[in-house]
Amino acid sequence: MKKKLFFLKSDFDLVKNSSLDEVKKLSLISEMVRYNTLVIILIANSGHLGASLSPVEALSVLYHKIMEVSPKDPRKEKRDVFILSKGHAGPTVYSVLASLGYFSEKFLHRYRKLKGLGGHVSLETRGIEANTGSLGMGISKAKGHALAMKKKGLKNKAFVMVGDGELQEGQNWEGLQSAPAFKLGNLVLLVDKNEVQSDKKVDDLLPMPSIEEKLSSFGWKVFKVNGHDIKKLIKIFSSLNYQNKTPKAIILKTIKGKGVSFMEHTKTFKKKGKLYNWHDKVPDEKKFKVALKEVQERIKKLTKDIKTTKRFFPEIETYFKKEKINFAKESVVEGFSRALVKLGKKNKNIVVLDADLAGPCGLKPFEKKYPKRFIEMGIAEQDMVSTAGALAQQGFLPVVNSFAAFLTSRANEQIFNNQTEGKKIIYVGHLAGLLPATPGKSHQSLRDIALMRTMPNLILAEPCNSQEAEEIFNFLVENVNEGAYFRLVIMPGLGEIVLPKNYKVDLGKGAVLKEGKDIALISYGPITLPILLETSKLLAKKGISAKIVNFPWLNRTDFSWFKKELSKIPLWVVVENHITYGGLSEEIKKLIKKHPQLKRVKLESIGINKIARSGQILEILKYYNLDSQSLSKRILKLLD
Repeated sequence: MKKKLFFLKSDFDLVKNSSLDEVKKLSLISEMVRYNTLVIILIANSGHLGASLSPVEALSVLYHKIMEVSPKDPRKEKRDVFILSKGHAGPTVYSVLASLGYFSEKFLHRYRKLKGLGGHVSLETRGIEANTGSLGMGISKAKGHALAMKKKGLKNKAFVMVGDGELQEGQNWEGLQSAPAFKLGNLVLLVDKNEVQSDKKVDDLLPMPSIEEKLSSFGWKVFKVNGHDIKKLIKIFSSLNYQNKTPKAIILKTIKGKGVSFMEHTKTFKKKGKLYNWHDKVPDEKKFKVALKEVQERIKKLTKDIKTTKRFFPEIETYFKKEKINFAKESVVEGFSRALVKLGKKNKNIVVLDADLAGPCGLKPFEKKYPKRFIEMGIAEQDMVSTAGALAQQGFLPVVNSFAAFLTSRANEQIFNNQTEGKKIIYVGHLAGLLPATPGKSHQSLRDIALMRTMPNLILAEPCNSQEAEEIFNFLVENVNEGAYFRLVIMPGLGEIVLPKNYKVDLGKGAVLKEGKDIALISYGPITLPILLETSKLLAKKGISAKIVNFPWLNRTDFSWFKKELSKIPLWVVVENHITYGGLSEEIKKLIKKHPQLKRVKLESIGINKIARSGQILEILKYYNLDSQSLSKRILKLLD
């Protein structure tokens, strides 16, 4: 018999039909949802535990008691709508939806896997009302639903949940200011006030005095409640007048990591200077068993007064299945981090700006060494970029950091404005490209090269390993007068890349990683280049000699270098860790067109031509035909 790892819909139905009073029923349902949320992340070995555990009670009460929903007809016109703006809590929403029967538990086994549940919620999943993950959009989307309901004469409600740290994102305040003007009494804002951002307290990062007073001054009716008190949650949701003309905001006082003793932030921060460890970290097997056992013990106490089936309780089982990949020993972020600290000592004008991502972006060493030159801007990319522009005008060299998907698109206008002012700024776009794909489309940066190639006076570069990351960043700081966009993959490379011994970073020039005469395979970065080296071995078995070229400059090409290294090879194939247009291949196409000496060269481009999807590394590479087997077949067709 197959092992049962989750509480099933039938288990939730058993509880709902039991003799327990309403508060005990919803308390039990909440713990079962918490258990399933933990197991979802355990199986995926990826996800945001702390942020997923804090809103469990609120979402359980909302869906199982308050909202008018129809799992059999998720798009029924007369329905209440819930928008999860704080996308990190996706596993909790999935657990609640499965408990109501929106989809079977088999999908819970496929969180962050291809054709499963996305790393951040998406309309592809039954019961989800909006694609989120990029923070700050949820209030506007919920406002749109509330407005539509009002125009249709429906008495339904729109709920939206944001995190307290998320409120640093500017779009929230546009939505908050305008909602009262539309007289949307059917709009309810839930602020999950768990007091913690990635690893620091919100008030230690960027204090926000009295959210309640701000919302009240805009015209919202504001309530405060313990977000884990089932009785009080039922009372507050049930008492609201959803048909008047005043939007409501409920401040939920919660604990990040609630329900697992060693994850609760209130215990973590008892030690001075301690950071929160469970934002996106998955515990080892021993700790996970402790977490599951704690929740299960509470469930056992709550079920002692009802008759349960023999298979009511899931089995506690470690379920770690890691992909077997020979990752590089160091990521490009580590090389960048080292260079940043060294250059900080030499150049006192370097200031580092961060958007609440200091840990994953490798900025902690600089922050520790030069705290007065580290500027934490919070989750506010547009504000950060424009602030950097003013710092540059005052003679500083700003190094601006965020995830590439957010930095290059959300603050694109601000970057353009800075570039027209003529001062040097270095923008570092982390989590660039397709991988890791587990967070899903909102975080996969596949348009950033195209967006940044349009910027005046900006050099674009992406290193292939930690050594090249260090050398290119040094070059960008010390050897050029223009600003730069430094594109970094956040995870370790898919294999070690060894640069030639005599290789020296020089603008517009690359490095030959493997000699060949029949075809030139050109790429950049630590994801595609190791795959191409493997592809060349498969091609060699077919008698094809492939030259593998690392070309880190995404919008600068040195004709003399290309002529010397590649002009005798008739077919060049650029493999992009990016969409198929707007990337390096277009830069090389311009080079070929400009120089008659290269007119015999045929250029082909291989990249991503579908909307990004959530998934594990190997399955995603195969899905996009970017694994070595698929690439070798595609290249052989091009040669034919």
